[in-house]
Amino acid sequence: MKQNGMADDVSFMLSRATSAVVSILRVDQAQVNCVREFELFDDQLEDVENRIVFNSRSMVEVQNEISPLLSTLRIMQDSLIKLISKSINASLPSSFNDTIKKINRLNSRGYNTN
Repeated sequence: MKQNGMADDVSFMLSRATSAVVSILRVDQAQVNCVREFELFDDQLEDVENRIVFNSRSMVEVQNEISPLLSTLRIMQDSLIKLISKSINASLPSSFNDTIKKINRLNSRGYNTN
């Protein structure tokens, strides 16, 4: 029964990881497209100020992918803590952020975490 629960957790983690990789690939391709779109107008730029206003569909695509990607990575962090907790059969905080805080608290008290 315990092994089946771990398999489900690992499957969930791999699904999220695949989603993150797909998002990263989309951001990368959209960034390449954005640079190409900008280069179409590059020769028309003369005597510009310090700032160039540019917008394109690809730029909006990059912006729209960032937030879901960060959310996916955060969910993966917290899932990783749960997987580690199950695999070492120990109680750990429920989030990566809480885990880091606990480590920092222990370090400030002089405990060796190595």
